[in-house]
Amino acid sequence: MAHQHGDDIVARRGVDRLVIEAKGAGSSKMGTKRYGSLFTRNQVRSHVSVAIHRALRVWSGGEAQAGLAFPDNQHHREMVSHVLPALRRLGIAVFWVADDLSVSVDHETAQ
Repeated sequence: MAHQHGDDIVARRGVDRLVIEAKGAGSSKMGTKRYGSLFTRNQVRSHVSVAIHRALRVWSGGEAQAGLAFPDNQHHREMVSHVLPALRRLGIAVFWVADDLSVSVDHETAQ
């Protein structure tokens, strides 16, 4: 359900943990005027900002690696591109989810 709070995806391998904040491409809240519509550029900016803030909180806590998952579309790529060097430097992976549900990942990190 889109209105729940908490971690969106938690992956574990041994003692390592990855917490991913995921965002969708459009409104999933039934009964709203924009239900089923893609987010506008301004809405994308807002929810990308919220997701990055959550990833930074996870990273700052030091108990897990942080990741982000976004729809692979122009607005999301554009918004993330402005901060991608910083995300890479911190080791925060960005997962891009295509319409066919295939996933690519940007996880380069600075040395």
